[in-house]
Amino acid sequence: MKTITFHSYKGGTGKTSIAVNFAWYLAVNGHNTCLIDFDLRAPSLHSYFPLSRNEQVNYFTDYLLDLSPIEDIFRSIPVTSDNPSLFWISRASFEFIRQESEQRQKLIQKDTSILPKLFKTIKYLENLGFNYLIIDNMPGVSYRALDALIASSHIVNITRPSISDVTGLKELAVNIYSRLSEDARVGLIINQREEQDDRVQAFTKESKELMEDLKLQARIHDELQKAMVRLNNLFEFHIIAHIPRIPFLVERIYVPDKLDLVMKDHRLQPFIEALHKLKKWVKEG
Repeated sequence: MKTITFHSYKGGTGKTSIAVNFAWYLAVNGHNTCLIDFDLRAPSLHSYFPLSRNEQVNYFTDYLLDLSPIEDIFRSIPVTSDNPSLFWISRASFEFIRQESEQRQKLIQKDTSILPKLFKTIKYLENLGFNYLIIDNMPGVSYRALDALIASSHIVNITRPSISDVTGLKELAVNIYSRLSEDARVGLIINQREEQDDRVQAFTKESKELMEDLKLQARIHDELQKAMVRLNNLFEFHIIAHIPRIPFLVERIYVPDKLDLVMKDHRLQPFIEALHKLKKWVKEG
C-alpha cells in the first residue's frame, strides 16, 4: 500500500482540495482508497463530506487519544453504483480543537505514542486490502506534521508561486525533507500558476498594473525553478505538475455526484491532467 501525505509550508495553497480530489480520483479508477484528515488544527473534511443529521461519528482524533478503537473511526463513501472499490474517510474533530484541555495539548505537543498509531493505521488498512492511504497533513513544522511525514512513502508538497511559499519550500526541503528516510519520495505540485493565454495577453495591454503583477509572478516562478535545482543537490526532488489558476473554482472542483460532467469540462483539464501525473509519479515509485 502507498501512503501519500499532502503537505505545505503554510495554509491556503490548495493542499486539502488536491488531496481530496486525488483520493476520489483513485477510488473512481478502481483503487481501494482511504483519506484521513490529519490537519488537527484546521480540519476540513467535514466541508467536503458533510455529516447527516444526528449521525454519530468517531473521529481520527478519538483514536489518537485512545477514546475509540481503530475499527470505528472510518466512514465508507459510495463511489459509483457500478464501482466496487472502497473509499473510506476518517475525519478530525472540529469541535475538539476548540477545547482547552490536556487532551488537546497532547495532540499538539511531543507525544511518542502518535507515530506508532499511524503505522498501526497503515498496517490495518493494508490488511484490509487498501491500495492507497491519503493523509491531509498539517501545514508547516510541528510534531504531528513530522509524524505523518515519517510514516509516509510519498510526500507531495503543494506550493503556490509566491515569495513566501518559495522561501518556505526551501526551509522545508533543507531542514525536513532532506532528513527523511532515503525510501521516502518527495514531489512538488505548483498550484495556482497564472496562465497568460490570449485573453490575458489582450487584457494586459489595457492594464499596466496587471502586466507588472504577471511579470512579478514569472520572476517568482523562475526563482522557484532555480531553487529546485539547488534542492536537488540535497536529494531527489520531483516537480510533478503545474496547475493553472482556475478563477471560477476554488473548492468546487470536488463534485462527486457530477463527476462525469467535471471530467468533460475543458476548463478543468489541466487539473485532471495533474491528477494523472500525480498517480503516475506515485505508481513509478
